[in-house]
Amino acid sequence: MRHARLDLISIALTLVECKLWRNPQARREVIAQALDYAQTLSRWTYADLQRQVATATGLSGNVPFELARKRDTTLNEETFVDRVSQALHDCRILLIVAGNGIHGSVGAMAELLNRNAGRAFTFALVDIGLYEMPDQRLLVHASVPMKTQIIERHVVLARGNHLGREQPQTVEIVEELEQAPGGGAKSASDLSRAERYRSWWQPLLDRPLREPEQTPPRFFYPNHVRVILPGGDTWILAYASGVETAGVPQEVGVGLRGRTGAHLRLLGQLAPEIPAILAEVPELVLDDGGPEVWLGAVRSGKDFADANDCREWLFRIMDAMVAALRPRIILLASRDD
Repeated sequence: MRHARLDLISIALTLVECKLWRNPQARREVIAQALDYAQTLSRWTYADLQRQVATATGLSGNVPFELARKRDTTLNEETFVDRVSQALHDCRILLIVAGNGIHGSVGAMAELLNRNAGRAFTFALVDIGLYEMPDQRLLVHASVPMKTQIIERHVVLARGNHLGREQPQTVEIVEELEQAPGGGAKSASDLSRAERYRSWWQPLLDRPLREPEQTPPRFFYPNHVRVILPGGDTWILAYASGVETAGVPQEVGVGLRGRTGAHLRLLGQLAPEIPAILAEVPELVLDDGGPEVWLGAVRSGKDFADANDCREWLFRIMDAMVAALRPRIILLASRDD
C-alpha cells in the first residue's frame, strides 16, 4: 500500500512477477502466467491466504492481519478478513509484471487482457532499468510503460455450434464460469464434461501460431476455442460438435466471430480485401445467405481419419485465418489513429 492508512473500502491484493523479457513469446507467457495467478487467487478463501502467508513467513496466527496492523493500528480484524475475502472472490487484484527492457506494443499487451475480461483486476507493467555507475554501483530506475484500467465482468451474446446459425443464448465468456448457461451453479457432471472437451482440444492449444505477437488459442466453456484478434472485439472461433473424449466429432468448423456484430463491421471494413483473403485461405467461404454474414470453413467429421487429423485441420485453418486477418486489422487500426 502506498499510504500509511489502509483503505478497507477499496482493499486489493498485489501480485508482482519479476522476469527477464527476452522475446515476444516470453512476454506473452509471463503475462499469461500472472493472469493465471490472479485466477487461482480468486478461488482462494481467506483461510487459504492465511495458510500460505503463514507458511512463507514461518509465523502463526492471523498473519496477514497482523502484518497489515503494523501499518495501521486502528484496523478491525473482522472487517479486514471480510474485505480481503471479498477482494479474493472478486479477483480485485493488482497484477504487476516487473522486468528489464519492457517495450512491447501496448496493443499486443491489451490482447492478453481482453481475453481475460471477466475479472476485476488492474494490470501494470514496470520496466526496471539497470545502469552500472563509474564507481561500480548499480543504479535501478523503474518506469511504468503501460497500465490498464480495471476491467469489469460483462455478459455478451454467444452463439451455438454453427457459427451463429443456431439460436443465441446469453452466457459469460470467461473461461471459469461461476454459473452454468442456464443460470444455476455448474454441476460436477458439467465440469467433468468440460474437462473432457478440454482434453480433446489440448494438443491444439499447445501448438504455437505462426504470428509471433498473437495470443495463443484458448479453450472456453463448454466446448470451443478462440483466438482473440487485435482490439479484442473479434476472434477466430473453432468448434467441434458431437465430440467424444478421444474420437472424431460429427462436425467441425472455424470462423470469424465477435461481440455485438463487431465481426460484421470488420468484414465491411475488409470488403476490398476479401478476395485476397479467400485466395490466401482457399478453404474459407464468405456466406451471406444465412441469418448473418460470416467468414469460415466447415467440415464433416467423416472427412478425417482420426481425432489428430481433425485437430490438424482445425489448427491449420485457425493459423491461416490469423495470418490473413491480423495484419489487416492492425493496418485498419493504424489508419483510424
